[in-house]
Amino acid sequence: MTPEQERDQNSSESTSPATSPNQNPEELNAQAGETGGGEHEGSRAEDDPALEDELKEFDALLDQYSPGGQSSPRGEVIEVPVVAVREDSVLVDFGGKAEASIPIEEFTVVGGKPAVEVGQVIPVIQMGRSSDGPRLSHRQARQRSALKKVREAKEAHAAMVGTVTRVVKGGVMVDVGVDAFMPASQVDLFRIPDLNSLVGKEIEAYVLEFDERRMRAVLSRRQLLFERREKERDEFLGKLTVGENITGTVKSVLDFGVFLNLGTVDGFVPREEVSWDRGKSPSDILKPGEEVEVRIISVSEDSGKITLSRKRLTDNPWDGIDEKYPTGGAVTGKVVAIQNYGAFIHIEEGITGMIHASDMSWELGNKKPKDFVKEGEEITAQILEIDKKKKRISLGLKQLNKDP
Repeated sequence: MTPEQERDQNSSESTSPATSPNQNPEELNAQAGETGGGEHEGSRAEDDPALEDELKEFDALLDQYSPGGQSSPRGEVIEVPVVAVREDSVLVDFGGKAEASIPIEEFTVVGGKPAVEVGQVIPVIQMGRSSDGPRLSHRQARQRSALKKVREAKEAHAAMVGTVTRVVKGGVMVDVGVDAFMPASQVDLFRIPDLNSLVGKEIEAYVLEFDERRMRAVLSRRQLLFERREKERDEFLGKLTVGENITGTVKSVLDFGVFLNLGTVDGFVPREEVSWDRGKSPSDILKPGEEVEVRIISVSEDSGKITLSRKRLTDNPWDGIDEKYPTGGAVTGKVVAIQNYGAFIHIEEGITGMIHASDMSWELGNKKPKDFVKEGEEITAQILEIDKKKKRISLGLKQLNKDP
């Protein structure tokens, strides 16, 4: 070969990519991905622009808190028994009476101590050899297994179980075999004031976004809780029957009605369905935290709205009132309001009568109702007249005594 040919051959070798006949395709793919900037596996939440902007801000955090930017480790995952746990390392039986040491930092810490003990069988990957023997990695084996589970969970839209390890800016980190990030907006259906309350707790979540090559995962517990709540709501609504009675707990009392917690969903009692007493405020009848039985009057499976009634548990008190309170008979009630023209007497729920000022006493002179009765006082009066159409009862106090 001439000197010119040797120079051409050397020039060609120096400009071509350096490959090895022993280099596996996985390494070559990783190199190509790192230099070519190929597309990441997994899809971003493009249907939620606000979340997409949030995730862009979290990329820096993911780079900081997740071990990424590397290809999958070489070698096969094998399981080996632990023979000793030291302060700085864990000794495992590698087979053939060979032992290998793994740095203690590669093991998950629970309660301040590494979660490993003698006799336990753990997954490892051989990363190479040194003068001391084979170099094994428990962390890489755990990550490889975890990445497979994360990928499968993402593809199947299945929930993953992980442990919240720490709070970071904008969310929390969750250990699912690899570090995964969960934005604060995806932690729960409602904002949690103190995310530190979740640290150390085991939670379930969906994989919202996954990049296997970079070992990046973003989780959403909120989406999982929402889907479960909707499923429970649909199942609950399907079991309800209009006309049946159900028990709930008063959640809030407003001027226009009352919201009840029925366990899975909330129901609403309109103001006019709270009581047979006309014009009475719902807060006079029900209090937050009180347990109350109500009747279902309508259910909308589309909107999930459940309309309830408390007053319909009893018949309309004006039905058959003539038989119950005959004219000329006596009735006992409580003074609920006093005006210059008369006093209102509450006889039972839905029925209030009035004693006109002229029917208070046989005494002559400028006397007012407050001179004869007091608010909150229980009195007995005579039924003078019942107007069922206008729902009015006229009562008399003086008629119980003979005209002097």
